[in-house]
Amino acid sequence: MLKVTNNQIYLTRGDTADIEIDITNEDGIAYDSSHDSIFFRLKSQAASTYILLEKQLSVTEDTVILQLSEEDTCNLPIIKARYEIEVVTSNNAHYTVIENELFEIGPELENHNG
Repeated sequence: MLKVTNNQIYLTRGDTADIEIDITNEDGIAYDSSHDSIFFRLKSQAASTYILLEKQLSVTEDTVILQLSEEDTCNLPIIKARYEIEVVTSNNAHYTVIENELFEIGPELENHNG
């Protein structure tokens, strides 16, 4: 099950998900990120130095998608974790555009391995 509400994400462990990330500037205009790299980082706590999962997002001129596969999520702990989205521009400037948001990993009742 996937549920996204106000940047808070709930996903059942072992599920796949394509989550569109909306990045706009101060004027509410969609940010053209086609020349930049955008990263998702998931940690058990905001202050943790250990990253549970890091993914580069799929970027086109008008769409940014976080693509999570079964392999990405099947070994994650059942946890209320924290995530961020960071833009790295073509000239290597770093901007956190979503900061310290909830990402809850829920239990999976089906076993895909047997």
